[in-house]
Amino acid sequence: MKPYLYLIRSESFADAGWSEAEIEAHMGRWGAYMQSLVEGGHFVEGEPLADAGQVVNSQQVVTDGPFAEGKEVVGGYLIIKANDAAQAAQLAKGCPVLELAGGTVEVREVTPMEM
Repeated sequence: MKPYLYLIRSESFADAGWSEAEIEAHMGRWGAYMQSLVEGGHFVEGEPLADAGQVVNSQQVVTDGPFAEGKEVVGGYLIIKANDAAQAAQLAKGCPVLELAGGTVEVREVTPMEM
């Protein structure tokens, strides 16, 4: 199996206007999704990302960020194992982030860096 990175993007719960009950139910679906990846032997690692961060540009300027451009932000990542890109994309279809307006999972194969 090959490693694939999921970049998980969506609007925030606050921007979506979700209630606490809706958020709690959604997080339960996240737990079930993650468990299905583990049980299928696909999960490698993954974590949510903090809202605050910094961006360093090519001029070495550091600014607060990373989401000055819009509401859709990278909220987390997963690294999974799949046989090929088609299977990785199929597994991403079950990701609960897709319940949020504008929710996306960018699927990218992780390729080894030659040293």
